Formats: sequence, structure tokens, C-alpha cells
Amino acid sequence: MTISVMSSEMLRESVIYFIKERDISISNILKNVDISRSRLYDYLQGHGRVSATTFMNLLLIIGVTPDELWLRVYTEHPELVSESVADRQKIDAIDLNVANIKAIISTLKKNYDAVFLIKLIENIHANLKQDEQQELLCLLAQPIANSLNALEFFAEADYKLFHYLVDYTSYEDVYHVTERMRRHIDRIMKVIENGGTIHERIYSNYGIQYIAYSQVRFLMAAYRKHDLNAIKETTYYLTDLPIHKLDWHRSFMKKIIQIMQLAFSDDEEGAKLLWQKLDYTINFMLPLKEQCAYRSLLTNSYDDMIYQTRCGAISG
Repeated sequence: MTISVMSSEMLRESVIYFIKERDISISNILKNVDISRSRLYDYLQGHGRVSATTFMNLLLIIGVTPDELWLRVYTEHPELVSESVADRQKIDAIDLNVANIKAIISTLKKNYDAVFLIKLIENIHANLKQDEQQELLCLLAQPIANSLNALEFFAEADYKLFHYLVDYTSYEDVYHVTERMRRHIDRIMKVIENGGTIHERIYSNYGIQYIAYSQVRFLMAAYRKHDLNAIKETTYYLTDLPIHKLDWHRSFMKKIIQIMQLAFSDDEEGAKLLWQKLDYTINFMLPLKEQCAYRSLLTNSYDDMIYQTRCGAISG
């Protein structure tokens, strides 16, 4: 994995670009970010640095996700792209075995790279049998959860990575990681609650569908453990999770939760009937290419969803 290919100067140049491009006033930045006027000017003029927390708060006020910032840097510095692509291509040459996965894990503290890890996991799914997949994904789950638990800010790749591993992660780690991710989304909500088009773009880029999937899987595990506080908290969060492009999202999430409730109360007929109604609604309202996020929650068959609900892989 490539280390520190982006310089602080490249990032500063991109911040300045977005401030100008989105017509963000200095007074608005100073009002919402804990930084003095002189320190901010010093940073923008290249005479000083800011902390990681201040930097990420700057991005929130500007309305830029980390992924957008990286893309801008790569656009301005195409020489970095070849390095990054070469790095990704190395993944295809990795022999997928326990020894190599352990070697990658040993570098995670210094070289955590969500995109690299996503590609690695996708290769595992594509090239190994189910029992071999499970062995390697179980190895990866705990150290990646540790890395995610050390983050304060999350990009879409972090959400996607966790959703790939949620079934192989311990109940306790799923709880803590999703709690941190939820706090991050809540901070974004407060900053951009009146942000108009910026509001929509932020949510589309921050992988809401991935945290929704992780939370649904956690809710299934909470039912299995009879963790009433977690059930209540997660149910409330899922029904309030903001996907503004789909007005029926709240109703959809409530019905997913109701299917679980019926399944755990042994009302098989009621659970199956509700699943069939929801399946019909998705097929009626959404073209196939837009169903992915919702289908990952509902699954392609009722039996598959019930199996996931009652026999999920999240460990105790």
C-alpha cells in the first residue's frame, strides 16, 4: 500500500479551490470551526498547518467529503494516479492464504487503507470457496474493527468495508463501530441541516446504505441476544436514518423491523406476508439497477432473510 502519497500542500490547495468554487465566506468558517482568524489565514497562505480535527471540520463547513477532496488532488496531480493504480493491481497478485492475510494485518496500524482492503475482500469472495472465504474474513474482521474504532471521521469506503465484514465481527465490536459511525453522521447532519444541494450530496457520498445494512445485521444479532436496549436504540435509529431521495424509506425500514419482530415471535405467516408486500413495493417503485441498497436489506427471498435473522454470523 502506498504511504503518504498526498502532501499537506496538495490538500491545502484543494481546500482553497473548494472554498472559492463554493463561495464559502471566511466569516462562516470562523463561526463554525474552532480556529482563529490569523491561524486560518496562515494555513490558507501556506505558512502553517492545522490539526486533523480542524481540517475535517473545514471540510464539513465547505461541504466536501474526503473522497471528493482526494479526487480533486488526483485530478490536479495525475502522477499520483499511476502509483495508486499500481498499488491496487498488486492485490490481484496476492496469494489468498492465511499467511499472507496475517502479513497484511500486521501492517494495518500504519497502513490502514479501506479501498485496498475492499478490493482484497472482493478478491476473496471472487476466488475462494465459502469455507475458505470465512476463514480469511474472520481473520480480517477483528483488526479492521480495531482500525475503524480509532477513526473519528469516515469516508464512504470505511462504511463499505465494514458492511462487508459485519457478519464476521463480534457483537461488541459491531456495536462500538456503528456507534462511532452514527455519531459521525449526526455531526454531519448538524453542520449541513440547512445545506440544500450540499445536504443531498453529502448523504449520497457517505454510504448511508452501508451503515443501514450494518445496523440491520446488528439488530438481528440484538434480537438473538435478547438485548432489549440495543433493539430499542437501533430500531429508532433505522427508522430515522436519512435517505431523503426516497420518501418511503422510513416506511420501508419500519417494515423490515416488523418482519424481524414477527419472525422472533413465531408469526411465520405474518412475517412472510409482509415480506412479499415489501418485495412487491421495491419491484414496483424502483428499477432493478436502483434496488441494490434496499435489496441487500430485504434479501432476494423470504427464506434467506429469515435465515439471516435467526442464524446470523455476528458472534457473541
